[in-house]
Amino acid sequence: MAAPYPSEKQTRRHFLAKTLSPLAALWLQSCAGSRPSAGTGSTSRRAPGNDHPLLRLSYPKESFVSREMRIEQVDTPVWLAEGHKNWHQKGAFPYTYRVNTDAKSVSWADAQGKLHTPPAGLRSSTPLGGIGTGTLELRADGRLADWQILNNSPGGGNKFDIDDAFFAIRTQLPGSAPHAVTMRTHPPAELPAVRTLGYSSAFPVTRLRPVDDAIPLNVSLHAHGLVNMVDPTLAALPGVVFSFQLHNPTREPVETAVMFNLPNFIEGTFRTERGLVLSRSGQDAAAGELCIGFSSNLAVSSMVSADLDELWETFSTQGHFEGTTSMGLFEHGAVASNLTIAPGASRAVTLILSWRFPNRFVGVPNVGNAYARRFSTASSVSDTIVNRLPVAWRAMQAWNDLFTRTTLPPAVQVGLRDSIGQLYKTSFCAVDGRWRMWDAFADAGLSSLDTMLYRALPLLLLDHTMLKSVLRAYAFTQDASGRINDTLGEGSRLPMDASPAPTKSTSNAAFFILASAYVDFTGDMAFLKEMWPHLLKAMNWQLSITTPEGLPSNLPALNDWQFDEEGVLLHDALLHLAGLHGLSRMARMLDRETEVTQLAAVLKTGISGLESLLGSPSGYKISTARTSPATASDPNLLIGLLWADLLGLSPALDPEQRSALLKRMADTNAPPISIKQSDATQQTIAPAMVMNWAAASIQSGRRTSDALAPLEQLLNHQQAALADGFGFYERLSIPAGQPYSTPNHASHLAIWFVVVALSGQYYDGFNQKLRFTPRVGNGARLPFFTPTASGLLTIQKSGKYTLEVIAGRLELRQLEIGDSIVYRDILLEEGQVAELSS
Repeated sequence: MAAPYPSEKQTRRHFLAKTLSPLAALWLQSCAGSRPSAGTGSTSRRAPGNDHPLLRLSYPKESFVSREMRIEQVDTPVWLAEGHKNWHQKGAFPYTYRVNTDAKSVSWADAQGKLHTPPAGLRSSTPLGGIGTGTLELRADGRLADWQILNNSPGGGNKFDIDDAFFAIRTQLPGSAPHAVTMRTHPPAELPAVRTLGYSSAFPVTRLRPVDDAIPLNVSLHAHGLVNMVDPTLAALPGVVFSFQLHNPTREPVETAVMFNLPNFIEGTFRTERGLVLSRSGQDAAAGELCIGFSSNLAVSSMVSADLDELWETFSTQGHFEGTTSMGLFEHGAVASNLTIAPGASRAVTLILSWRFPNRFVGVPNVGNAYARRFSTASSVSDTIVNRLPVAWRAMQAWNDLFTRTTLPPAVQVGLRDSIGQLYKTSFCAVDGRWRMWDAFADAGLSSLDTMLYRALPLLLLDHTMLKSVLRAYAFTQDASGRINDTLGEGSRLPMDASPAPTKSTSNAAFFILASAYVDFTGDMAFLKEMWPHLLKAMNWQLSITTPEGLPSNLPALNDWQFDEEGVLLHDALLHLAGLHGLSRMARMLDRETEVTQLAAVLKTGISGLESLLGSPSGYKISTARTSPATASDPNLLIGLLWADLLGLSPALDPEQRSALLKRMADTNAPPISIKQSDATQQTIAPAMVMNWAAASIQSGRRTSDALAPLEQLLNHQQAALADGFGFYERLSIPAGQPYSTPNHASHLAIWFVVVALSGQYYDGFNQKLRFTPRVGNGARLPFFTPTASGLLTIQKSGKYTLEVIAGRLELRQLEIGDSIVYRDILLEEGQVAELSS
């Protein structure tokens, strides 16, 4: 029986823990090239008697890759993309297809009917590694692809893949010959291929399951980095865990060996050190070391060789390696572990791949890596990961539950959960603790304010220290006039935090928005006091470019190629008003009455100016320019509207005109919402526009199912039709829906505005208040986030709610739902549930 409801007069207390039932299984549309498999719905296939934490995670439906499939990289038309060998590529880029032709070469122009969407996991998969430490990916065919652990990025270091890295498994039944096979459907050097691999992923985990009658065991390989729910240090470990889950369904013992081959791709030397270490001396980006070893007390052996065939012959015949590994320059190094699995028994064999590459270059300067200061060797990283695995697995389960137990549409659950892969893939932390993020690997801007407007919300909800670092950098690179630079570097052209970028009328406004959001969420008054001189100087500059109507003047803005003349842009005006409102909130926190009064007057004039210049009975116009398009065409148009709502400005903006604008956008552009580029005939979908429109529509009172329909269409296309769940493309072409511009782009993180719009969550860190204004019906369950806790809000029936903490510790002075104060002084520990009544 639940604890009685505390009255507002009752003080802090713990609430009775109780278990909420999981939702129904998560199902996605089958991807091209996949087939159904019994027992592979939303949950992992669990062997009898094996209760390993990795087997309790929920996954989308498996896709399957077989060794008979022909998989090719075909040059596909793009405007701008990240290639397989180059960071920045225009005109065409190699995209993965399943091909049904015998022709030796396949081209986009000649083989349209012969190119098919491949199974999921071949075009992209979960980024594995720690946030800010570099990542790699385990693809559906068993390849370890897109290695970015050697500080390679648009600012320094080349792209590379390592085809010779692979896992293998050897099994032998009593009286039978051994059977050894790579965990690859298309292995290097004509090594034995597994017949089929089943692939599924749920950030931060990729799961591969061999389907091969020659293997007498039930096998699944789970690869994962670490995710942060309450401990930032846990997520920033430079390593990947590979866990083989092995179950013997036979009536005989099975002699088993697991192997990993690490090619010498850094041209270093191997040595044994509780596993195998590959190291290289020097001061370049590839100088450092990798360590591969097993986390258990199983028998472990290693071998180095200049000949991959020799290494394979030894493993396949013996199941282990003999002798001591010689130090020196060899082409391959491998580790193996042996065990016997009894009839009906289950065992886990876990390997750790860790690294330490201390020299990161952004342009010429060596900014280093923060993790290299934390760890002196790659082996010490492995030790830390092994010691923290139980904590990591609990955090991964909490992260998994946070989305799969919601009532969000399945495609939105997956899109939201996996979107964080973008932050892992593009972020790094310099040796002095400065966090930065690449806008995208085909767009080498560093933490530009345009993309930080998309990153800020998930950063606030997951690790606000990263946003704080970027804000501090913008303040310290501010010029004497008070102008805030738009970016903190530009690949190898503009060094990190050194050279100013072109002026934009939205740069200072974005800085105000981000600073206000950070201070609101964290209550970090010391940081606000540190930033105030910079904010005040930036305010004076912003007001200097403000017209008598209270709106920004004709400085360049984002995507200004749409207009022959700038005029007053709705995009600029909304960001300007939201930014000044955020600045006013911060001035009020500091009791700066002069600035509060000054900003109130400018805001009043600006809101009136918005109505007079851009308002109309049918909704806001996009621009006062003569060539302004009739409908919204900038994918970032609504970002100012979303931030205005989050910062509390929305009541000042006419709700009827806003709804009319959104309706006009939907009628003309959605679904899908599209934009047209002036420098090409190609028409494209902007995923950020679809997500922003969905969030703004929910905030404006549109029926939830109607607001989410274009978003579900987009995400189903990305997850099923493209089978590219971690591509995060800035634009997709119409009508083919193929990638057209910039993968791994931050604008995909706009999906976080949608979930916050649904719950109406607002956290006030200064006063420790949490408020919800749910925009969903009875039975809905949504995630919530604070700096110390994450969990689920369930709308049971009119005026009745439950609040469950999944990770961390929720301590509040006040909890509100709508306009009602539900509780004062509340404390919920992990796993506890409060029953609420408003």
